[in-house]
Amino acid sequence: MKAKNILTLITCSFLFSSVFLNKAAASQKVTYYSKECNYTNSGITQKNGTLYSFSAGETRYTSWFSAPEQAVCPEPRSVMGEFKSLIWPAPVIYDLVYVPLSSVKVLTRVVTE
Repeated sequence: MKAKNILTLITCSFLFSSVFLNKAAASQKVTYYSKECNYTNSGITQKNGTLYSFSAGETRYTSWFSAPEQAVCPEPRSVMGEFKSLIWPAPVIYDLVYVPLSSVKVLTRVVTE
């Protein structure tokens, strides 16, 4: 009976190590790509007869893809911007501002699969 248990233990150990070694040999490094999309806009505008300087910005990230050309930054958008009076100290106001895409940075992530 002991010989049968030892034989079973050896067989299980062999099978486990074979599966583990095959999995380790089959693993490979895969690179995924994402993009950091920066949107900014600033300038001077007039609202209700008052001149304001304004600035607005936003950073968005795409999902991760297997090819860099698949990671596409979304279209320009409207985000909440900050307006400050140029003539007298007035409270800062916030309003939607159109923000074009100003820069794109490609991000990479290497994963062992």
